[in-house]
Amino acid sequence: MNKGLMQILVAGGALFVAVLLMMGAVESSTSAVAYVVKYLGAGLAVLAMLKPRWGLFIVAGEAFTVDFLKKVAVYYGSPSMMTIIEVMVVVMLALVGAILGTLLGAVRSKELVIGKQGWMFLLGGLVIAGLAVVSDMMLGEGMMAAVQRGFNLGAYVAVGMVMLVFFRGKDDIEKFLNWCLMFVVASCLLAMKQTFFDFSEMVYFYMKTGLSPVASQQFYNELMIGRDPRAFGLASGVQNFNAVAALVPYCIYRLVYNPAAMRIVWGAALVVIVGALFVARIKTGFAVALLCPLGMLLFRSRAAILSFYAVGTVLFLFLVMNAQHLRDNIAVYDNAFRGFFGLDATYSIQTFEARLHGFIYLTKPESWSLFGLTNFENTELGETSHDIISSVLGRFGVVGLLGLLGACVVAAFFLHRAYFRIQTRTERGFYLALMTYFVLGIISNVVGGSNLHSCPVNLVVWSFAGGMAVLYRDYGWKKNSPPPAMYGYEEEMDQFYAEWAEAEGYVEYDDGEESPEEAFPQPVGSFGRG
Repeated sequence: MNKGLMQILVAGGALFVAVLLMMGAVESSTSAVAYVVKYLGAGLAVLAMLKPRWGLFIVAGEAFTVDFLKKVAVYYGSPSMMTIIEVMVVVMLALVGAILGTLLGAVRSKELVIGKQGWMFLLGGLVIAGLAVVSDMMLGEGMMAAVQRGFNLGAYVAVGMVMLVFFRGKDDIEKFLNWCLMFVVASCLLAMKQTFFDFSEMVYFYMKTGLSPVASQQFYNELMIGRDPRAFGLASGVQNFNAVAALVPYCIYRLVYNPAAMRIVWGAALVVIVGALFVARIKTGFAVALLCPLGMLLFRSRAAILSFYAVGTVLFLFLVMNAQHLRDNIAVYDNAFRGFFGLDATYSIQTFEARLHGFIYLTKPESWSLFGLTNFENTELGETSHDIISSVLGRFGVVGLLGLLGACVVAAFFLHRAYFRIQTRTERGFYLALMTYFVLGIISNVVGGSNLHSCPVNLVVWSFAGGMAVLYRDYGWKKNSPPPAMYGYEEEMDQFYAEWAEAEGYVEYDDGEESPEEAFPQPVGSFGRG
């Protein structure tokens, strides 16, 4: 066909589709914005299925902006749940498209291999989604609510499978995280604007509708006690805004392993993220952000790793056993905490009282059962549960809780062992950054309050898991293979030291002069091997 005629047909088709969208938007019974987002989202979902690699970028962009778009749709349209559904469904469609495109591609092409790790991500997601749906329906939840919760908990696990199939090496992972970082920085800057210059009229309008009950309750509870509500940027509430802390270890990694000329960019991004979490008073996210550098130091040593988990376990048990005392005296500890750091009442830690309620019931015999409590949601444990441990105990009993803890122990062992098996310095540092947030993010959800069903928290957690799997596959040494030194690891490190020495002007070393090997010692030991 003539090239000019083809261009005319494509332009005419695009114009026709645009006119149909405009007419539909004007006549939409919900919102013109929701109508356009819905159909554009359907088109992007098709693109995600045809190009699953692009689909991951589409999912990430929608996951970080969909909460903002639903506020826009409600403000300029009909304040109804149908408007919310029309907007929120676009992320689900894009994710399903990327997963289906990956599976169909693996069937059609021998070059696309899902592999054992990829199938583990997919099957793990299906198991988590199935358990969530069955549990919610047994507790009386409606079908739609149970399916939505199951999808948000399980489907995002399959992001790891898509990454394993289409990502090659650290460069692909960096491109994906750079894409996510743009939305994170934008959300943080908006949160700072909301903190210092108040929220827009659109946000107040949306919160009054009560379409996001938890976010609206938190928003107006703080207004009622005379505080400014906590900012949340592009997210729907403070729980979702916690996701921005995920990019803190990534920025640290780029600061350490990038040329000096680019470090100002990553340093600025790091300051914006941590600063936004602090001024917006997102206490869980800010605590995770502060612990990330410590974790990146501790997780480089086998002894420090074991000490980290031992101390963490003891502290958690101490917290549970003293939950009643801490709750009764939370005001005293809050005043002491704010006085020590010189903080005003807006940085109160009394919001942690809700978590303590759930911990209190962990010490009561009636909360423990073999296979879960009957009518769990209406029990005292169900009404006060904010963490995964008490929730799993109430829904699935001791059997389910032991299964969860066992899975966590096994996963932690393999995660840390894989770090020591990464062959090259830069890739090992990248793996360390991803692992640090993944571990701290899971711990914060297990102990402090479960947000793994919230978007984009679920996206960043499981995309980090997928990134670690890609790095280990491409740069790690496997069982029955020679150790890293026989792959040329020592030669690679020697070359690095030689280049560093030449750049610093060191050519020969005197007895008292520090060599590059002393300045940059190699990792010692290995988790899981002698």
